Amino acid sequence: MKHTGITLLTAFLWVLPASAGVIYSNGPANGTIDTRSMSGGYAITDSFVVSTATVATGADFAAVTYQGSVPLTVDWAIGWTAFGTDLGSGTGATLSNSGLTTATYFGDSYDLQTSTFSFGGVRLAAGTYWLTLQNGTSTSHDFRINWDVNNGASSAQQTTVGSISSEAFEVLNSAPSAPEPGTIALMVAGLGVIVYRRRL
Repeated sequence: MKHTGITLLTAFLWVLPASAGVIYSNGPANGTIDTRSMSGGYAITDSFVVSTATVATGADFAAVTYQGSVPLTVDWAIGWTAFGTDLGSGTGATLSNSGLTTATYFGDSYDLQTSTFSFGGVRLAAGTYWLTLQNGTSTSHDFRINWDVNNGASSAQQTTVGSISSEAFEVLNSAPSAPEPGTIALMVAGLGVIVYRRRL
């Protein structure tokens, strides 16, 4: 009888989906400090720290484009070192954009929004890694995307430039999925057994 609460908790934990969300955040977009190009032959790499083992399935970043231009694709990589590709990489990842606003850098106005992309799972143990973005494309006349500088905690580098101030980005894992009908039925059955046992 006294173990009913533990049994109930175990049943719920067993059938509910695992938690998910942000693995690492380098802070929000700033929209006034500066931008760095991730197009036209430039690549940008930012470090990020993982505290416990997880699986990365995507990332988002603060994309800066000419006003009216839409971010389209980006090439990405994750590695142990700056610009490393040893843990995973991909080309032409499709960007999903949200939170459109106006940013002003050095007196000029641009579009600033969060661009999100997904990739196959990259397993990460606790440690420090590097996310690299390059070849970003948009609907602008020169297809360019820049990355908003927010002076976050990450270390950062840009090809041909060297060390730079870090950018606004997050490393993500999959969003929680809704329980399937079979899972819900199993949960209900488990609760029924618990209620029945309490009446005995």
